[in-house]
Amino acid sequence: MVIEIIALIAFIFLALSGIIISMLGISGTWLVLLGGILYNLITWSWTITIHWLVLLLVLATSAEILEFSIIGIAAKKYKASKTAVIAAIIGGILGAVIGIPIVLFGSLLGLLLGAFLGAFIAEILIKKDFNKAITAATGAVIGGLGGKFVKFLITIAMVIIVFVIIF
Repeated sequence: MVIEIIALIAFIFLALSGIIISMLGISGTWLVLLGGILYNLITWSWTITIHWLVLLLVLATSAEILEFSIIGIAAKKYKASKTAVIAAIIGGILGAVIGIPIVLFGSLLGLLLGAFLGAFIAEILIKKDFNKAITAATGAVIGGLGGKFVKFLITIAMVIIVFVIIF
């Protein structure tokens, strides 16, 4: 019983950390997955079976893919060219990675700024129209926010799944 309580405390710590950093723009899904694995290791059981762990892995991976895909989808909806969509996705990824060392919202700000600049620069170079470039870049930023929100929701869903399994 004591071991289960320790395992639960460890999971709750990692789950809350995952939720908090997810709100700050860093992926918390991996911490939730780690928390589930750690729960099994501490209790020395398969309370969270391999099937559920694989589901958590799929959700974490899907959250990463969706986050950046939504940038491209939103940019395209705002009439970005194919090149600008690709540039927005690459800019978002680079910005998020570069922004990680900046305290608190660095990754989120990096993602948004990178997506904006990627789409904007690509549109300026291709269409040479400032207004169209701003519109496409705005779509990339909206997509970046949407992607982060979807990732946050997936993180919450993963925590709920693990709690349901444990209890």
